[in-house]
Amino acid sequence: MNVQELAARVQPVPGRADLSPQALRTHDPPTTSFAQVLRQVQASDEGVRLSAHARQRIVQRGIAFDDVLARQLTRAVQELSAKGAREALVLHPAAAFIVSVPNRTVVTALDRQEMHQRIFTQIDSAYLL
Repeated sequence: MNVQELAARVQPVPGRADLSPQALRTHDPPTTSFAQVLRQVQASDEGVRLSAHARQRIVQRGIAFDDVLARQLTRAVQELSAKGAREALVLHPAAAFIVSVPNRTVVTALDRQEMHQRIFTQIDSAYLL
């Protein structure tokens, strides 16, 4: 039995005036397709974000943050996420970044001079670029 045959067999409920499909509609149909929404979500999650604190530290410390480094950090976060990391230290030859993996956000950044004799706490993973 197909849907049209089933719909033809449905009897109205006594006391209900209009049970047409138009009267029962609870929302308007979506104007964008699921694929479009999925692409938008994926595009917004492609790269890592920089917290305000991290941006400030990158500028203050003169860390060269370009597209190449952004892609490296994005790849590192993807791999760390696959391994279940939560808070990670990502070491670059010129800088170190503390990253919140679930939020895909660089929390802070240190330059090479600041990495010497530093202790990194409250991290569960490290990634070498």
